[in-house]
Amino acid sequence: MIKERIESWIRLMHHDKERSGIFITTNRSALEYLLDEESGFEMVLDLNSIPLYENISEETKIWQSRLIEYLDLVLRNTGPASNKNLLETPACKGCDTKVSLKLYLVPGRSPHDFFSRFVENKLHRNELTTERGVLKNTLIGLVG
Repeated sequence: MIKERIESWIRLMHHDKERSGIFITTNRSALEYLLDEESGFEMVLDLNSIPLYENISEETKIWQSRLIEYLDLVLRNTGPASNKNLLETPACKGCDTKVSLKLYLVPGRSPHDFFSRFVENKLHRNELTTERGVLKNTLIGLVG
């Protein structure tokens, strides 16, 4: 079942007009499958209590912008990036629901290079690997 989920993920990625290097799942088994299949993963972000905001404050907007900048930097560069400005999420009065986010880096492997090994159909694999972009790395995440 997990292998089929990953293949579906890849097919959706292949048809997406706006390419992304960040792939998020809520399925722990899918993440563990990818971690088991590839060596060299590196955890780059581990946030345990991100509030689900109803009204976004200016402080939250700044934090979100920093998060986006950090993720973009990690995807496009080969060197390490600091995440110290992201570790503390903005406070939120009345936000009882919180989620966690764990992000793992696959260094030196673009999303197409990384995911092409999981596609069994040779035609899809060839199409996937010919569409390389500017992303030097891949991020795999788990939201819980």
